[in-house]
Amino acid sequence: MMIYQTANVPESAQFGYWHDVICRHFVPADSRLERSDAFPATFSTNALGSYQISRLAAPRHLWTRTTENVRKAPHDEFLLSLKLSGSTCLGQGGREVVQQAGELALYDTGRPFSYLLDSDIVLLKIPRHEMEMRLPQAGRFAAAAFGHRSSVGKLASRLVRESLDLDVASSTAAAERMGDCLVDAVSAAIEYELAGEFAIQRSEKRLLDTVKAYVLSHLGNRALDTARVAGRHGISIRTLNRLFAAEGTTPMRWIWSQRLAACHTALSQHGEHRITDIAYDYGFADPSHFSRAFKAAYGLRPVDIAKKRP
Repeated sequence: MMIYQTANVPESAQFGYWHDVICRHFVPADSRLERSDAFPATFSTNALGSYQISRLAAPRHLWTRTTENVRKAPHDEFLLSLKLSGSTCLGQGGREVVQQAGELALYDTGRPFSYLLDSDIVLLKIPRHEMEMRLPQAGRFAAAAFGHRSSVGKLASRLVRESLDLDVASSTAAAERMGDCLVDAVSAAIEYELAGEFAIQRSEKRLLDTVKAYVLSHLGNRALDTARVAGRHGISIRTLNRLFAAEGTTPMRWIWSQRLAACHTALSQHGEHRITDIAYDYGFADPSHFSRAFKAAYGLRPVDIAKKRP
């Protein structure tokens, strides 16, 4: 096992030393320290065949692997983190999770990510082919906490924690088999705790896309409302509201925004048409309401857009 401690480095150089050690053992990334005083940190690492398991204990600081980092220094591994105490924040692929003590989270070194490292964590570096052999498209589970909802997940978390203390030569067949068993357990925990949840999310995304396509083809119907849309798709109004809430909006707010966008396009392309006709074509019954809503959305009156057309 290799051990690095910033206590052996002058205070002014401690964080720079830490940055270099972590980048060398994992992936190049940018780091930022919230405070510029002393940085007492310890890093220990050991190999289990083709896997690497490490423990990091350090004050709060942020790691960001940017698109530029990925381009300049491509890597092809997954990192699995286990939070030993406190909480931290991991973000990747538009998803962000607050990881609590005892929880596991996966992230992909081949894509940008951010990780707010605080206190004590375990990191397991897993070659991509080893992870995807067990869990195809493993990257879709990035930045999602698991390992705390079931006995399967809790067993995986415990195995990761206890693997830190394995007394086995890193290059032996036994070490490789132990690493394989560890990744088998982690993959099983992901499938058991997350696969169903993500399948539901994908199903709901397909349903939302279908609903949106229907709305866009019926913008001119002034009777279009949540009850009609929900009934057309065999779902409740509550379910319809939940689908749009996932995108931070409501069904009717989205419908009106699409009507305004369609009117804006029509005014830009067909300025010779009467403004009221365009408004009526896309579901507006009151010209004054249309003008007010249009200006609130675009900062210009409908007539201003029509006049801009060459």
